[in-house]
Amino acid sequence: MASADVNDELRQLGSDLICHLLAMHADGRLNPQILLLALQSLELVPGLEDAVSKLRATAAREQAQASE
Repeated sequence: MASADVNDELRQLGSDLICHLLAMHADGRLNPQILLLALQSLELVPGLEDAVSKLRATAAREQAQASE
């Protein structure tokens, strides 16, 4: 039971962090490379894998377009 609470708390914290990172990226305060780096660790949070994977793909595309 205690691990379920920790997982829920970790998932919520990860979700909040993703929102904050996306807001910083949208405001131009976070480049795609740093966003990708931050998302790597969030991919390990149970329940966030799919969302993080999609965000990483989008950030990778942005990074590729920026280097063209």
